[in-house]
Amino acid sequence: MKMIVHVEGMHCIRCAGKVESALHDLGLDAVVDLEKKICTVEGDCDKEAIQAAIEEKGFQVVGIE
Repeated sequence: MKMIVHVEGMHCIRCAGKVESALHDLGLDAVVDLEKKICTVEGDCDKEAIQAAIEEKGFQVVGIE
């Protein structure tokens, strides 16, 4: 399953790395686009777990498509 996660609070490569790492820990493939403030996520996981993992790192999820 592929999802687009809209994330606020990412400002640099280090921020993107934190988000990607949090999702990799869930067993998901994740790639952040800092310019668009989105993260493309592939794998089998529910939206609530994705949101919790990202928000635990200090970023705000504003939508998941």
